[in-house]
Amino acid sequence: MKRVRLLIVAFLVLALLLLLGCAGRNAGNSRNEDEKSGSWEQRGRMVEEIAIAAKSADTVRMDLRFGAAEFRLRPANMSPLAEGQIVYYDHRLVPEIIDDNNYVKISQETSGIAGSLDNVKTEWNLNLSTRQVLDLSISAGAFDGEFDFSGLQLTSLSMATGAAEGKVIFNKRNPQKMRRFDFSTGASSFKLSGLLNADFEHLDFKGGAGSYTLDFGGSLQHDDSVQADISVGVCDLTIIVPHDVSTRVVMKGALTSISPGSFLVAGSREYVNGAYNSAKPTLEIIINMSVGSLDLKESR
Repeated sequence: MKRVRLLIVAFLVLALLLLLGCAGRNAGNSRNEDEKSGSWEQRGRMVEEIAIAAKSADTVRMDLRFGAAEFRLRPANMSPLAEGQIVYYDHRLVPEIIDDNNYVKISQETSGIAGSLDNVKTEWNLNLSTRQVLDLSISAGAFDGEFDFSGLQLTSLSMATGAAEGKVIFNKRNPQKMRRFDFSTGASSFKLSGLLNADFEHLDFKGGAGSYTLDFGGSLQHDDSVQADISVGVCDLTIIVPHDVSTRVVMKGALTSISPGSFLVAGSREYVNGAYNSAKPTLEIIINMSVGSLDLKESR
């Protein structure tokens, strides 16, 4: 009888060990599969503090690169070149920072990472100094964000994004002449405001299907005319210009529903506002658009 009891106990212990082993293997396999898919439970909130000192270079090239994120960029009258933080919830997205005298790169690279990152988002909050001259490039994935460039000293600005929803703001004049302003995006919804405050020589805007508002608020800063080339897919496009800025709009591309507002027809698919004078510095807007709707408006 005693021997039978010992056999029963031994059997139960063995069965328990086997169950624990299977559970461990299943948990490990589950975690491995989840990690591969990018859906495994995150390891908590991680924060990367950003603190970039002022540079002695006349102009600093800065690259900002990120994927899916909530992004906020703001100007600040401060000595450091950049301050802020990046919050992330996946250890695979540790930010990379390159800090040289005339080149700064802040990025969260996703190339080479196994598994999906579709459900993994980060939060960027970044302040840039209005005291430093910048050549700024921004490359982003799908995100929700606001870029306030008001008062920043930008000699050039390049923005390339995936499908996104965002705002680009120039509420104050750029102290520098911006040689080029290049903006490209996928199927998105964007509003760009105060664009003449950017003081660009040439704006190149490319957008996929979506909804876009380009508000050319501000004033022409020099005696030269400026040009904005806008190429968009099937979308709703709104163009707003100050009523006292000489403006000419030329349409190209497929058939488009146009609401000219107070603009006057000046030729075949050509519109001018009441302030237009070919002898004055003029905002020239060339629109190449697929089937969609265009609203032309004036602000006062």
